[in-house]
Amino acid sequence: MAYIVHGATGAQGSPVLSALTSAGRNAVAAVRHPEAVPAGIAARQVDLVSAESLVSAYEGADGVFVHLPLGAPEAAAAQARAVVEAVTRARPGRVVISTSGQIVDQ
Repeated sequence: MAYIVHGATGAQGSPVLSALTSAGRNAVAAVRHPEAVPAGIAARQVDLVSAESLVSAYEGADGVFVHLPLGAPEAAAAQARAVVEAVTRARPGRVVISTSGQIVDQ
């Protein structure tokens, strides 16, 4: 199967995507704008506030690297809820969550 990498065009996800592909793993960039992904990299458009969109991407995945974008607390909470629901329903093999240095419990 594949590894799903959120934020694959940014500072957090890009190195994860590179490491996975360098190791010969099948990795897919989960992004809002697939046209921003370099040629030769598999990309899938996802909506971080849609659990349905995420479940579809996560089903059968060996792992998911989640990088929630910075933004308003309300938006981040909606995205986190969608990710939790999608992970619960799709049951990928492994999930890694990066908070980008934000303090989660504030």
